Amino acid sequence: MKKFLAWALIALPVLAACENEDELNDENGTASVSVEVSMKSIAGEWFVNEPERGRSGIETLTIQENGSFVLEIENSYVDPTLQTLIVNNFKHVEGTFELDGTILRGTVSKAQSKYAVWEQGRYVGLSDWEEDTHELPDNAEVVLVRSGSVMLLRSEFGTVMYFKKGVQLPNDISELQGIWFSFEAYKAGDEKVNIAIKMNGDNIDVIVEPWAQRFICKYTYKDGIIASFGEVTFRTLWREDGCDDFDYDDPWAAAWHPTYDPQQYTGNLTDGFSFPFVVDGSKAYSMFVGNSPVFIKQ
Repeated sequence: MKKFLAWALIALPVLAACENEDELNDENGTASVSVEVSMKSIAGEWFVNEPERGRSGIETLTIQENGSFVLEIENSYVDPTLQTLIVNNFKHVEGTFELDGTILRGTVSKAQSKYAVWEQGRYVGLSDWEEDTHELPDNAEVVLVRSGSVMLLRSEFGTVMYFKKGVQLPNDISELQGIWFSFEAYKAGDEKVNIAIKMNGDNIDVIVEPWAQRFICKYTYKDGIIASFGEVTFRTLWREDGCDDFDYDDPWAAAWHPTYDPQQYTGNLTDGFSFPFVVDGSKAYSMFVGNSPVFIKQ
């Protein structure tokens, strides 16, 4: 199934900062207009979906102007044998938000969950509500992009991206064209490429430096989500007797090989992938397999 970041806050730092000015000209001369953060501008129904083959994670966050919120998280999959949608669990969280400038602080007043119930190997639905817990970050910076249609919550846990229901979401594949790099600081003052993405038409070529892996295929772009389409071609820097060097200046110039062991080593994303990718000027925001990178257009 397609690999996708779970919709939980993740324990990784944000790799680059956002500008806070109302209007900035990026290096390409494209104006990036932000939206003032207020309880009115963040009020509404926000969602993130996990568009996998056979598996789905849906998270909905509803915020009222008075600060009260409801968060609902559903995780489900299609059982290939039973050909039935199985809801693994469903979580309901209530609480209140306080907004101090652009810093959002939340308090949970109620959290409960339901879980899948099986009887003699047959799925019969969800259990009754059970009391649960849910942790929120102490401080989450709110950033609104794309005229307020996309909300980023940035905290010590990383970044969570939400799309606003009922508005026009990014669908223009022309915005994605070209080469995009995200960077990671391996030591003070030394940032190196850790994810490289090249998009040409509906072709995508993804390199993940920490894995020494590369994935080439077709893709679709809908409502801010990039999703692989069709067969994924896998390449690696690993050989049976070692690993070739990564080229940080031009990641595609490295010595990429087919797998040396098709039975055991086939790559982390060869069965497909999907991830949000929202362009804002010369930057793009994403959540990608346990990370929350900011990509820079090259």
